[in-house]
Amino acid sequence: MLKLLKGRTLYTYLHLAAAEKELTEELLKNNITGIAYETVTDENNRLPLLAPMSEIAGVLAIQYGAQYLQKKYHGKGITLGIITGTQRANVVVVGGGTAGTKAAETAAGIGSNVTLLELSDRRIEDLKTKFIDYAT
Repeated sequence: MLKLLKGRTLYTYLHLAAAEKELTEELLKNNITGIAYETVTDENNRLPLLAPMSEIAGVLAIQYGAQYLQKKYHGKGITLGIITGTQRANVVVVGGGTAGTKAAETAAGIGSNVTLLELSDRRIEDLKTKFIDYAT
C-alpha cells in the first residue's frame, strides 16, 4: 500500500465507490483531501476528466469482445473485421454515452454491423448525426 503523507491533497482517479475500503481508510486515517478526477464537472455539469477514460473503455470493450469471440477462448470463432466471402459480425452496444459511442465507432470502423441502444431521444438524434455514414 502506498504511504500517504498526512494532510496532503491527492489528485487522481479514485473510484472509491468501487469498494476500495483499504484506500478509503488510508485517506481518512491520514486526513487526505482526495480530488477524484471522475467527479470533476465543468460549467455544463459534464465530466471532462472522465471522458478520455470512458473513450478508452469503449475501445477496450470491442478489443476484449473480439478476443473472447476467438475459439481458443471458447468463443464462436467470429472476427469483427471484414473478411472477403464472410458475413459481417453483428455487435450490440448498450448505451450511447461516451464509452458506448466509442465502442460503436470502433466496431463500425473495423467493419462490424452495429446496433446502438439508447433511451434518450435527444442523444439518439446526436448519434444519428455522428453516425450518418453508418445509419440505415
